[in-house]
Amino acid sequence: MTEAPFVAAWRGSREQAATLEGVRLATSAFRLLERVVLPARWAPWRDAHNWQYLERLPSQAILSKFARQLSTLTALDILLDRGMVQEVGSMQRMLDEIAEDIMFLGLGITTGKWTPNHVAYLEHFWSEDARVAGVQRKSIRAFVNRAFPDQVDPSKADGLGRELYQVFSDFLHARSSALVSMISGPPPRYHLAGIFEEEATRSFRDQAPSYGYRCLMSAAIATRAIENGPLAAQTYAQLEEYGERYSSLVGA
Repeated sequence: MTEAPFVAAWRGSREQAATLEGVRLATSAFRLLERVVLPARWAPWRDAHNWQYLERLPSQAILSKFARQLSTLTALDILLDRGMVQEVGSMQRMLDEIAEDIMFLGLGITTGKWTPNHVAYLEHFWSEDARVAGVQRKSIRAFVNRAFPDQVDPSKADGLGRELYQVFSDFLHARSSALVSMISGPPPRYHLAGIFEEEATRSFRDQAPSYGYRCLMSAAIATRAIENGPLAAQTYAQLEEYGERYSSLVGA
């Protein structure tokens, strides 16, 4: 099979630079947090051993989610470089959920509004029992949208969140409305090794920097929730500077 060309419009673009700058800054904060959060330990697990957070603390859950957010953004960059926009859409759904989860836990700690839903969320997060129910996404989103004091219309934010969630769910679950964007022509045919048309890829490239911004926002929330004062102040300053520098790309 002939190797598909790279997407030149993504590689070396301002959008890629902004996205990767958010990842770089957030990774630096993550590595510092990793030093202060109680680490996972090599412990008995089922019939063998595995890395486990034996204390099951909220800070450990936040760090774990943060790690996945960073790794997924790295994968997003690789996929955009290859024109794999269907897979990018799936990852955007994942990134939206992870960012909401970090805000849900972090804001629960920093606002002092730790609810039964937070307890239930962590019980499901740490459990390997399929019978332990998770917290509904709408409940997580509602808490986050009402925890920010400057949120003018939480209900409108809830609705926008549901709409975006559904759009990216179509990519994740491979519904027809998303899959037909893999077709171009003439003659009409599915592109299986990357989609490179401007119209098909532009929206995904445009959205990527906002995920870099949100990753840095996760860093700011995590550093504050884990009570690392100097690092939190530094990260918030970086978030504000990032928002100003890339305001045209992230809508900050």
